Amino acid sequence: MEFVVDGCDFSFFCNPYLLKLQFPYPCVDDERAKAVYDVDKVAFIVSVYWKNNGTVYVHIPKEEKGQFFPNMDLLSTILKKPEPLPEMPRGWKIVSSPYD
Repeated sequence: MEFVVDGCDFSFFCNPYLLKLQFPYPCVDDERAKAVYDVDKVAFIVSVYWKNNGTVYVHIPKEEKGQFFPNMDLLSTILKKPEPLPEMPRGWKIVSSPYD
């Protein structure tokens, strides 16, 4: 389990999952930042059965103490959008390739 805080960007990795969030204001990655895995918490999966996977709690301090972060309950506003792939400049073409 690993997480990275870089200003407004937050990445959390726990094999095989990767979560990237973008907060409205900066956070800090210092000695107060922590992630804790609680194996005793039960997660409700689907509507048919209970599965004991545990729960991960992440604490990330705000850069400005007391700063209000709006819309934190709306996942679509904090999910980080993937960066677009760079486009090949127009007019360029591949003339040769080592695989030809």
